[in-house]
Amino acid sequence: MLLLAAVLLVGLGAWTYYAVERSLREIRANTLGTELEAEVRALRASVNSQASLEALREIAIGERGELFAVDRNGTLLSESRLAPGQKNSVLRSHLAEGVAASASAADAAGRRGAVLEPYLNHRGEEVIGAWRWIPEKQIAIAVEMPEAQA
Repeated sequence: MLLLAAVLLVGLGAWTYYAVERSLREIRANTLGTELEAEVRALRASVNSQASLEALREIAIGERGELFAVDRNGTLLSESRLAPGQKNSVLRSHLAEGVAASASAADAAGRRGAVLEPYLNHRGEEVIGAWRWIPEKQIAIAVEMPEAQA
């Protein structure tokens, strides 16, 4: 009987852990998505896309998060707020891979994505990120923030 109770407790603990993890992922995805949507709308409505891209540098997402623009190849099209001088450099991250896939997507759902498992960004920090591909501008607006901040 005691063994059965122990097995049940372990099973309940594992189920609770995975349920909490799933909820945290949803919260992180919603946080990142909310940050992106306003900027995507503003860029779509913008007459001067270059000025809008430069303005991304001024937007702080907490202390260490940032918004930026990339093309389908992962090239930074806007200056990094936290690592100046990296404009036109090519990102090598899970986010860049996701943007490349989204640029080829035929449907609206495929034009957005998120990486909620921490990865190293262009500044060498462990972050999570999300993006929205804007086909009419041929760019993606992306947000990255440290996992602990999300």
